[in-house]
Amino acid sequence: MGDTGIGALLLGLRTERGWTQQQVADEYNALEGRAAMTGKEIGCYEREVRIPVPYTRSHLARVFAVEVGVLDRAVAKSKQRRDDEMDAEGSDGPTVLSPAERSVADAVSADASSSAEFARFIAQRNADELIVEQLEADVARLARSYVSHPLLELYTEIRQLRDGVFGLLRGRQRPR
Repeated sequence: MGDTGIGALLLGLRTERGWTQQQVADEYNALEGRAAMTGKEIGCYEREVRIPVPYTRSHLARVFAVEVGVLDRAVAKSKQRRDDEMDAEGSDGPTVLSPAERSVADAVSADASSSAEFARFIAQRNADELIVEQLEADVARLARSYVSHPLLELYTEIRQLRDGVFGLLRGRQRPR
């Protein structure tokens, strides 16, 4: 196991038990106490499209009854392999963003951070069914618009929707 990346390790642990990716996600969700993990996300970890963060690794370790350190070492191996592949491709280092790109990236990063902080706040609260219905309608409308409009054109509207959602959930108000 010491020379295995996180994807191969998770795949091996799952197949040893004869579980599907969804079964792993269900076990994870039962431990975490909320339904946030999906079978598709487990698949992303197994293919190393995404690397599980320490919080996720702690729950995965409990799901598979292994030490967290085993998963941490596998993640380190995967990251080292990625770095080696980048070096082999002759990468000239990190991409340098223009000031305009950096400004947009900083704004999106700040909004993502704010969203994550609020998501942690509401994770322990129940949302009213009317709020959920209104949100689903607004998200569906934005998703339809995304097909025909660039993301940056919709960014302001998406941000306003997010801020409105935060206000509704924070104040427990009904949608207008």
